[in-house]
Amino acid sequence: MALGVRLWGVAWQLPWQFHPDEGHYTWKALDMLGEDSLNPKYFRNPSLFTYLLLAQYRLLGFQAPSDDAEAASSTSLLRPPSGVAFVGRLNSALLGWATVAALAWIGWRTFGPWTGVLAAAFLGMAFIHVRDSHYATNDVPATFLLVLSVGASLELLRQPTLRPYLLAGLLGGLATSTKYNAGLFVVPLVFAHLLARSSPHPAKLGYVNPLPEGEGAEAPSPSGRGLGVRAARKARAILGARSIFFLAAALAAAALGYLFGTPYTLLTPDKFWADFRTQMRLGGDGWEGQVASPSALLYLQTLWQGLGWAMFALALVGLILLARRRPRRAAVLAAFPIAYLLFMLQTELFFVRFALPVAPFLCLLAAAGVVLAADWTGHILGSRIAPALGISLAVAALVQPTLNVALHDRLVTRGDTRVLAAEWALANIPPDAKVALEDYTIRDRRPRAYDGPAWQLDTDLFDVNDVRAADPCAALRGRYRYFITSSFQSARFAGEAGRRQAEFYACLEREGRLVAHFGPGERGTPLPFDLEDLYTPFWNLGYYERPGPTIRIYAIGPSS
Repeated sequence: MALGVRLWGVAWQLPWQFHPDEGHYTWKALDMLGEDSLNPKYFRNPSLFTYLLLAQYRLLGFQAPSDDAEAASSTSLLRPPSGVAFVGRLNSALLGWATVAALAWIGWRTFGPWTGVLAAAFLGMAFIHVRDSHYATNDVPATFLLVLSVGASLELLRQPTLRPYLLAGLLGGLATSTKYNAGLFVVPLVFAHLLARSSPHPAKLGYVNPLPEGEGAEAPSPSGRGLGVRAARKARAILGARSIFFLAAALAAAALGYLFGTPYTLLTPDKFWADFRTQMRLGGDGWEGQVASPSALLYLQTLWQGLGWAMFALALVGLILLARRRPRRAAVLAAFPIAYLLFMLQTELFFVRFALPVAPFLCLLAAAGVVLAADWTGHILGSRIAPALGISLAVAALVQPTLNVALHDRLVTRGDTRVLAAEWALANIPPDAKVALEDYTIRDRRPRAYDGPAWQLDTDLFDVNDVRAADPCAALRGRYRYFITSSFQSARFAGEAGRRQAEFYACLEREGRLVAHFGPGERGTPLPFDLEDLYTPFWNLGYYERPGPTIRIYAIGPSS
């Protein structure tokens, strides 16, 4: 089921490619293939996912557009242009499913079989995770590696040997080399290290007395409870030094993992730091069209929608019960979500995907909440009550996200408004007519070599931000016979800051003639703009008949 809902609709809209971020990885990898280079020349995101795509494209025999004789005619999902996005999306779908399996194993091993099974069920149907598993972006792959890293940190509490230290560090470094904010994997690693080191009984950590008999070891105390005082102190000193070495080895493994995936951090440091600073600066400002709400509220609303209110509430219950029953494991499990949210709440920029890294851990906490609540109730009301309560809580937690997943996956298989608009434009606009079109209309993210519909007309990309304040209507009196607008542009401008842009759209309504429009609502009606619609819908899914913005096509001048 978890794999099925991630594969359902994964080819959405292909060969059209509307996701504004997929090209940072997919087309970048194809460019590198054409240049026969490993330098992405782009570091606002790290490079590991791009390298993975590059290797897969090479194995599949992909070619850069300039070398591909079938660039404009191929319709195969395993050939460019469709294959460039399809292969990337398959990676996300499969790694999303692998994350579900990994969470099941971690939950089973750390808290018991029922916790593992329920955690897998919860993440398997978590809408926020299923939705992003449809995109050829780095979010789901980074979350997969992050979950494995935190799982290794949890293993330190059971067996603080070198192996889990190295795994936690290496996997965390690879996660960071997929998405920078995964670097907070170090918080649960350090927590696990400190908790393992502070265990009151070294033998419980899987160690034996390192002092051979006759070398200062004292006889056991009369109670038979362990090492003598001097031997215990020496053992702790040795174990402390060893654990510090293990932590240093883990951090070294993390650095190696990161550099394996993003080596040009060191090879082109000036370019890397310039891009990295740009990315950090963007986090300080909200995106154009972003809802003006406090960051904490945005994260809360997103998790409420992406997991469902029942699952989110159960995660809080699970954290409270685990903190009482198994505080050390609860501390390590909660360390990343808490550290991550505290860090991200300092930024103004927000997209739903920013909440994705905490989703698996909340699913695991929710699963623990179900099991512990059922167990606690069983002790009070009788053992027969526990299974029924556990099943009821699990079903309640799954209802909302399952409904959202079904609505979303069905929705993305329907024709986008931009596809409908492009079909109308090709059928009705003369080939010699000059057309101004906004971004997020009938020109998608494919390079020109793939001959998308927008390139079959005489089009120019029009940016409303370039209109002059002195005369916003001037652009309508030039050479253009048609204007094609998108609500993903026009709906972003409001208030004093968007006055110039709003005046242009008002001029277009007065001086242009609306000849066609295509909306995402029922029977083509417009819907209120939400920033997440730039990808696929996340909010109010029941209102959508199809994905996409509201597209309006205007004829300009009496001869049109």
